[in-house]
Amino acid sequence: MRTDATGSAVATMRPGGSVSALYTSPGGGQTSIYTMLGVKPGDELRVGHPDPVFSNIDVLLPPSSGASARYSVRSRCGGVLSTPASASMRVLTGCSHGDLFVSATQGTSPYGDYGAFLLPDVDFTGALDLTSHSYAPATPITEQLEHTPDTMIFANSTVYVTTPSAGIWMNSASGDSAVNYASPLTPTSVVSASVSSVSANANLVDTTLAHTGATGGTAVRHVQERLAFTTAYALDVSS
Repeated sequence: MRTDATGSAVATMRPGGSVSALYTSPGGGQTSIYTMLGVKPGDELRVGHPDPVFSNIDVLLPPSSGASARYSVRSRCGGVLSTPASASMRVLTGCSHGDLFVSATQGTSPYGDYGAFLLPDVDFTGALDLTSHSYAPATPITEQLEHTPDTMIFANSTVYVTTPSAGIWMNSASGDSAVNYASPLTPTSVVSASVSSVSANANLVDTTLAHTGATGGTAVRHVQERLAFTTAYALDVSS
């Protein structure tokens, strides 16, 4: 049988039967088959996830003193990217509170970081006036590769931070969390990155390592490490 306009279908079945749903992508491309076993009367079976439902709340941000400021507001419930210091933020319906991360950056090159702040357990049930808060400058972090082999061609890294309750990973507003190691690499290469100044308890460092393979090609590895917050990170490449 075919589903109706809402994507639903109803059938009478004996206990212990099976139900298969066929989905063909738009344009008649790939067809997927989902089969559920052990079905009993009264079961409501769902394939996939329903589209999220959002509501909008107004957000008023503290203006940055920097030129051409661009603002980002993020939480695990929703967020917004805005050029002016006021915006309408989408929030998942049913998500009434959570940590809120606000950052500001220069909207034109060289995209300087104007700072950020994190507000814990914000009530999302009404308009938000955040103008009493201020932006803190990013925190410097040193990243280092140890025992880098001669075959290493290049390396880059992105570092994030999080707090126990934020539910999101945060980096510096301007992208200074993503850095490239200078080439040619040395046995001990060091770069300076930065992350947003929040009360972080953990880092996530994502490092890309590229080296010449045994047959002359290029081999690429991603090394992701989560660790207690630190401003001095070292990765032993030989291990």
